[in-house]
Amino acid sequence: MLSFLVLFAIHVYGVFIILPPPAQLLNDEPIFNHDFPVHFYQAYTTRRYLLRSGRTWGYDPYYMAGYPGNTIYDAGYKLNNIFVFVFSPLLGLARAYKLFVLLTFLLAPPVLYGAAKKFGLSPGGCLAALGLAVFFWHLDHNFTGIPRPVSGFLMWGMFTFAFACFFAVYLVALFYAYSRRRRKSDLILLFVLGPLLPATHLFSLLIAWLPLLVIFLHYLPRRGVRYLGLVLAWTAWIFAANSFWLIPLLRFREIGLYWPTGSRPLAAMIGHYTFRAGGLRPLGLLLFFGAVGTANWRGEESVLQKVYLISGAYLLLLGLFGSRIHFLASFEPTRFIGSLKVLLLVPAAAAVWLLFRQLSSRAARVLLAAPALAFLIYLMPSTGRLCADLPPQARDFIAFLEEHTDRSARILMQNSDPENIGRYFGTHMLILPPDLPREQIGGPHYLVPKQHHFAEFKGDFIFGRHLGEWEPGRLKEYLDLYNIKWVVVWSDFARDYFQRLEGYAVEIGRLPAGRRGFTVYELSRRPDYFLAGGGTVEADYDRIRISGASTGEIIIKYHWIKTLKTDPPVPLDPVHRLSDPVPFIRLENPGYPEIVIYN
Repeated sequence: MLSFLVLFAIHVYGVFIILPPPAQLLNDEPIFNHDFPVHFYQAYTTRRYLLRSGRTWGYDPYYMAGYPGNTIYDAGYKLNNIFVFVFSPLLGLARAYKLFVLLTFLLAPPVLYGAAKKFGLSPGGCLAALGLAVFFWHLDHNFTGIPRPVSGFLMWGMFTFAFACFFAVYLVALFYAYSRRRRKSDLILLFVLGPLLPATHLFSLLIAWLPLLVIFLHYLPRRGVRYLGLVLAWTAWIFAANSFWLIPLLRFREIGLYWPTGSRPLAAMIGHYTFRAGGLRPLGLLLFFGAVGTANWRGEESVLQKVYLISGAYLLLLGLFGSRIHFLASFEPTRFIGSLKVLLLVPAAAAVWLLFRQLSSRAARVLLAAPALAFLIYLMPSTGRLCADLPPQARDFIAFLEEHTDRSARILMQNSDPENIGRYFGTHMLILPPDLPREQIGGPHYLVPKQHHFAEFKGDFIFGRHLGEWEPGRLKEYLDLYNIKWVVVWSDFARDYFQRLEGYAVEIGRLPAGRRGFTVYELSRRPDYFLAGGGTVEADYDRIRISGASTGEIIIKYHWIKTLKTDPPVPLDPVHRLSDPVPFIRLENPGYPEIVIYN
C-alpha cells in the first residue's frame, strides 16, 4: 500500500506541474491550448442544446454558415460534455471542464493498475504496472514530451483519447476476468462501465473491439449459451446507452468526408517512434518486455498471448499503415501507436517484475527503484504547463472585434493549418461565441473533415482553393454568399492579397501576436443575410428567427440540414448556390410576418 501511495503521489505531483497554476485552475476560463478550447466549446454547446431541446446535438449557426453541431467528427467526448453539464451549475462551466480534465490526468495510471489486477498479475506486478504507467504518462512523447513543453496528446488537447487508451485496457481486462471466473461483481462493473468507454472517446471502439472479440471467441465454447446471451445483452446495452449521440452520428453520416491526415515513409515513422531524440520513445522497449511478459503467461492465462499477439499486431499496423487506407485516413491513425504502448504496459510490467524479483533483498530493490523515481521527478518540470487564462492579447483581440463588428454579418477568420498550428495565441482559432456572439466562417478546428468545411479559410486555402487562384471578382461572390463583412488574416500572403483589394477591403486594425500579428479588414459591402426575399434575421443555437419576412420565396445565407422545420409550417427546401456542396435554406412564405426555423 505504501508503494502504491508513493507512486501515485509522484504522479499527482507531475500532474499539477502540467496543469494550469491554482489561480488558473480555479478561475472560470477554459484551458487555452490547441484542441482544449474546441472541446470546451463542445461542452458549452451541449449545455445549450440540452437546456433548449433535451438533445446533446443541434443546429449551430456560429460556424460554417450553420452546421449540425456535435454529430459527426465532434460526436465523441460525450462523457466530458455530460460531466460538464451536470457539474457546471455548481462549479461554473470552465471549472467543471477543468475538473474533468484533471480527473482524466489523475486516473490514468490507477486505471492501468486496476487492469493489471484483473489480468491476474501478482501484487508486485500490479505495482510495476502502476510505476510503468506513471513513467510512460509523464515522459512518453505521445503524452507529454521531453524536452518540448507539454507535447503530444496533452498539448494537443487529446485528453479524452489519452484516457480512453487506459480505460480500454481496463475494460478488456475486466471482460477477461469475468469470462474466466464469472463473478457477478465483474459483470455488474461491465454493465456500469461499458457504456462509458465509447462516451469517453468514439475511437476507443477501434482500440477495444478486437481484444474483446478474441477473449469472447476463446471462452464461448466452454461458457455456452448463457455467456453468449450476456455478452450480446452487454453489447446491446452499450450501444443503447450511447444512442443519444450514435443515432445523430449515423443520421448525418453523409456529410462526413475522408481527409488524409498525412503519412510518412515507413522507415521514418519507425525511427520517430523508437529512436528519434526529443522525448522518451519506449515502443521498442515495450515490444521487447511485452513479448517477455506475454511468453510467461501459462495455462488459463495463455488466452492473453492470443489477445496481445493479435491486438498488438492490429494496432501496430493501424498506426503505421492506417493513413494509406481511404476509410481510416481521416482518423489520424498514428494516434493508435499510443494505444499500442498503453496496451503493452501490462505484460511489460509482468516482465519487469519478473526481473525485479531476482534481486534477493528489499534494500537492493530500493536502491534500484529510488534513482529511477528521482530521475522521473527531476524531469517532470521540463514538461511545461498548460494555460487557463486568456492571454491579454487575446482579450484585446476580442475587445477590438466587439467594438468594430456586429451581428449584421459574419467574420471570416483565417484558421491555423498543419504548417502553422496554434496561430491564435496557442490555439487554432478564437472560439468567440461563449465570450462574443459573432458568427464566423472558418473553424473551430482545421482538421474536421465534413462537407460544411468548404466554408472555411484554412491557412492560405479558402473555399476549397488556394487564395492565389481566386480572381477577386469571383471571390467577392463567395464573400457575399456567406455575408462576410470583416476579414481577419495572419499570413503574409493573405495580407498582401486583401491589401490589393483597394476600395473593397479596408484595413481597420493591426493586432500584435507572435511574429506576424493579425490584420483586420472591413469589406465595402452591405450586410444582408438574404439571397432572396427580405426581412431581419436573428440566429442562435437550434433557432433562426425571420422578422418582417417578405412574401414569396425566401433564401437565407444559412446552411440547410434535414432536421429543420418551421413555425408556422411553410414549405422548406434545400437549394445550392455557387460551388458550396452544402445547400442553403429556402422557404415559401404565404404572408406570415414572422417565421421561426427550428431544429
